[in-house]
Amino acid sequence: GGQILGRAFVQAWKEASKNAAKNGGGGGSGGMFGRQKGMSLTEAQKILGIDGMEKPAMSLIEKKHEHLFKVNSPGKGGSFYLQSKVVRAKERLEFAVKQKELEVDMDVRPSPIPESEVVMEEEEPKKPPTEDPPADDSKPKP
Repeated sequence: GGQILGRAFVQAWKEASKNAAKNGGGGGSGGMFGRQKGMSLTEAQKILGIDGMEKPAMSLIEKKHEHLFKVNSPGKGGSFYLQSKVVRAKERLEFAVKQKELEVDMDVRPSPIPESEVVMEEEEPKKPPTEDPPADDSKPKP
């Protein structure tokens, strides 16, 4: 898990460096953060491990985000930086879908019903016993 994520970040970093050099990002122009704001679509796809997929399922993107977010938790030995990259990658992919830069399979699932709309079946009230319970003759009477 962690090695794969590490490789994806290295690839994304190299690509960002190449893009910065291509766009004249050297010297006083602000480096690789000078011209492009935010994460590229390709970098986001690599971080979440969906690069090369023609039409990824939105549920797959969500599952990968959730998994990578959990495994990179600072409480589990991960880092806040990596966790934030995972969050930004998911946000970038969602933006790309809205802008029609990326086509995804929306794999429609039924949405959970809000608790306020859940109708519980009422149990029938328990009826009191109509007969006296049988006498326990095994106990000595006082």
